[in-house]
Amino acid sequence: LIIGSSLSVKGTLIARGTPSSPILFTSNQATPAPGDWVGIEFRDGSQPESILEHCVVEYAGQVGGGGVTVVRTQPTIRNSTMRQNAGSGFVIYNDSAPFVEGNAFLNNHANAVEAPSPVGTTNFGFGNTATGNGTNVIKWTSGWTTENATVKATGIPYLAAADMIIRDGAILTIE
Repeated sequence: LIIGSSLSVKGTLIARGTPSSPILFTSNQATPAPGDWVGIEFRDGSQPESILEHCVVEYAGQVGGGGVTVVRTQPTIRNSTMRQNAGSGFVIYNDSAPFVEGNAFLNNHANAVEAPSPVGTTNFGFGNTATGNGTNVIKWTSGWTTENATVKATGIPYLAAADMIIRDGAILTIE
């Protein structure tokens, strides 16, 4: 699928490729470059049934987002590749906890994954890899934890880029 600007999902997107025939979301430019288009944005209101499985998202990140960006929803991103994006491969915002497992984050200009706090990464599973990114980490940008969260080893190290603050009554468990 060649995209001119962005793919903003407020309903349901089901994109299921196969290991031998992944679905490609890419630039519409003759000579593609990182940042050619915004990326895939799962917005508040999109349904949790949304899934990217065996997909490739490349040359996105036009406005500083990721190849895939999630805002207040919980899609599943499985066995997919986010590569050559101008920002991070995957960006999680505000009250989101997507299901993420078996993905490759390759050669993105910023981080492999970026989230404001550990809460956004509680549903990360195993088998994620990061290679050639600006930083090969899952970066927590603010460090505020206001609710209970458990984060697990995912194959990519976590980086707390700011002071970690666990608010009164919240519990952060790291396994």
